[in-house]
Amino acid sequence: MAVVAICSAKGGVGKTTIAANLGYALAKHFLQKTLVVDANPTTASLSLHFGLTSFPVKFLDMLAREADQLTYPFEAGLEVLPAPLNMDLTNMRPRNMVWLRKLEHDFVIIDTAPGIERETWMAMKPADSILVVTTPDLPSVTGVVKTVALAEKLGKEIAGIVVNMVQHKHAELTESEIRAILGYDVICQLPHQRGMAEWVILGQPIISKRPCCAFSQGIKKLASCLTGIEYRPGLIEQVRAVLGF
Repeated sequence: MAVVAICSAKGGVGKTTIAANLGYALAKHFLQKTLVVDANPTTASLSLHFGLTSFPVKFLDMLAREADQLTYPFEAGLEVLPAPLNMDLTNMRPRNMVWLRKLEHDFVIIDTAPGIERETWMAMKPADSILVVTTPDLPSVTGVVKTVALAEKLGKEIAGIVVNMVQHKHAELTESEIRAILGYDVICQLPHQRGMAEWVILGQPIISKRPCCAFSQGIKKLASCLTGIEYRPGLIEQVRAVLGF
């Protein structure tokens, strides 16, 4: 089993969107039994990407009970472990998420809280590797320096940098510039995708309905990097990506 934590320095860079779509891609396109976990209790939103709006359990229940009692199946091979909004955080401890290591999944994707506070390093602790998400602007990239430093302090492998919302504007940093600042390779660039908020309202990861759009293809390439399974978009996929479908 591979446990991957998806981290960012700040909110608004698309970290949760990437977590949801990456989980879907691993399960549906690469046939990996996958669990996506919302480990961002203060501003939980992962559940909305899967159409889950109410939960019969609280976060402390999630820590006290067996995890497979609390997961919600989305589609075959894909489960979601959401975090409700109204939670008591007083008893949270870094060791509390070690039970993730006991699950029988091929992949566990952890959507962490942004920043470097306790919630974030608690979610990093059980991870085998870290994906660091940023947008290509200078403030976002420099902010990620602290995220990288935290992962290194915890002894975690950094799988790479994911640059989201790329529009190829003059002010955007290049891959080489981002690597020079962070010291790690950019393994995936995801384009700015219009209408992303509409998919959250629909409760569906965009890749589930538009698997050929450029964003979805980028997510599948990212899943390919994690699994080691080759992904080559076909001609129809390439044409539809260019046309924006």
